[in-house]
Amino acid sequence: MNDILVPQGEWGIWPFTKIKHIIGRQEELLWFINQKGNFDFIHPIVIVEFYVNGLNKYQVIKTGNTSFTLKAVISQQFSKDRVIKKIDERLLEILRKKKMLNLDYRIDLVNDIPSDPKSGKFNLIMER
Repeated sequence: MNDILVPQGEWGIWPFTKIKHIIGRQEELLWFINQKGNFDFIHPIVIVEFYVNGLNKYQVIKTGNTSFTLKAVISQQFSKDRVIKKIDERLLEILRKKKMLNLDYRIDLVNDIPSDPKSGKFNLIMER
């Protein structure tokens, strides 16, 4: 595993290190250059919990230090234009909170996001 572990210190009488928190696998962190010119990340949980009504499946692909693409599979029961507008609003909300409004992104509509042949799952976060 490539988890990033942040120790807090010793655990009293036990011979174990007390863990402050675990950030997660490094390859899943979306590192970007923010508005101040510093590297910062969007935590995978933010991507996992990304919800827009009518968005069936999505994948975030980092395309550069200041850019990404969101592939989106939209339900046929919803207006594509309305769902795209909601996706855009939600992305801007996340980027505003992270002070990453300098990022360029695009939303690509796709019919499907293929699963990884080995795991049978699709990768939520990728890097190009």
